[in-house]
Amino acid sequence: MNPDKALQGGSSIEAGNYLVFGAKFQNMKTDFRPNQTYLVFDTQVLDADGDVVRGADNIEIPFSFGEKSLELFHPGKADSPGDEPEDMGAGVDAEGNTIYCVEEGAQFNKSCGMMVLMESLTKSGFPKAVMDKSWAEDYVGLKFTLATRTGKECNEKFGTRLSTKPAKDGGTVTYKVADKWLNPNYLSGGDAKPKGGKANGKATDEPALTGEDLAMHVLGEVAKLKAGEKNAIKSKNALVGFFTNVFTKGKYKGLPEAQKLIKDDDWLAGAVATLGGTYEDGVTTFPAE
Repeated sequence: MNPDKALQGGSSIEAGNYLVFGAKFQNMKTDFRPNQTYLVFDTQVLDADGDVVRGADNIEIPFSFGEKSLELFHPGKADSPGDEPEDMGAGVDAEGNTIYCVEEGAQFNKSCGMMVLMESLTKSGFPKAVMDKSWAEDYVGLKFTLATRTGKECNEKFGTRLSTKPAKDGGTVTYKVADKWLNPNYLSGGDAKPKGGKANGKATDEPALTGEDLAMHVLGEVAKLKAGEKNAIKSKNALVGFFTNVFTKGKYKGLPEAQKLIKDDDWLAGAVATLGGTYEDGVTTFPAE
């Protein structure tokens, strides 16, 4: 009979804790808003302890790119964060796992719902390097506390610069935000190898990988994924994207330090050569397995 374990009636999106089990970019049109692009989280309701509430309906939480977003952004589809995305178009319900920029150099509006969500997450320590990829799947596994706040409250809590003027109909403009990030370890909670602890249930005295050793280990994993000339990585930015994706999925610590190394041309060329590959004019080619 713990009230924290009870269901809340109604179908609206209530403030509370949620687990993201699916994420996508999708064009959506409603009776109240024109067709526009959204970041959409499919979520499960959590109790105060962060456990899934049994019997609760799954909740879809959309975060808008803005009413004019389709002029600049469409949902995109790619095999990985470093690939050039396919344009999924401006049609209603078009969806993808990344973003396609209609115009080169297009930038998001800081006042749109999606960007206000991102601003709120950064205040809880969510890494901007993950946000840089614009890859929906990175948010699967996220647990957060959802709240609805006015522009004034967002400005005070998150340092945004949102308008505090009333809406066109005289109502108050509000935003759905992440008041807390509840599980930072879902991205980078573990060392490459625990020291004096357990790995896969077995005791180990192997030291955790750090610094250049860790960066080399992750680059080696990228080399396995992109082995051979047909899988050559065509730009440095793409390589950084693959590297960051492997790093975060591996739940290693020290991403900023590792990214400094991978972005250093001299270090990168030497590291790729050590793995038997080549790095020339921004193109990375790893040997075939």
